[in-house]
Formats: sequence, structure tokens, C-alpha cells
Amino acid sequence: MKIKSIRIIFLIALFFVMGCQQSKYPESTDISTSWKFSPDENNKGVSEKWQSVHFDDSKWAVIDAGKNWED
Repeated sequence: MKIKSIRIIFLIALFFVMGCQQSKYPESTDISTSWKFSPDENNKGVSEKWQSVHFDDSKWAVIDAGKNWED
């Protein structure tokens, strides 16, 4: 019985410590500004691999979410 109580106390303490640790990720991220944007009028985005992390989007417009891209 004594060992069972010690195990329960240990588990409670472990869960408490784990719950108090700060996450390495923020709880939220502001995604309302600084989006890179380019219309794909000729449907070339897939063939030019716009989705690739290596694609150079430096000439694209920077827009803010919540506004019309035309603005």
C-alpha cells in the first residue's frame, strides 16, 4: 500500500512539473501582416514550383490579411 501511494504521488508531481513547463512554441502567431502574394493568372505556379521553400518570391507584393489583395 505504501509503494502504491508513493507511485501515485510521484505521478501527480510528474504531471504537475510537465504542465508547468513553458512550451518552446508560442501559443499564437500573428499572421495578419506581411504575406507574400502574386496572382497566378497563367496557372504557372505549380509548374514553377511556387510551393517550394527554395522558390524566390522576393519580387512578390507584400500584403496584409483582412484586406483585398487588389488594395
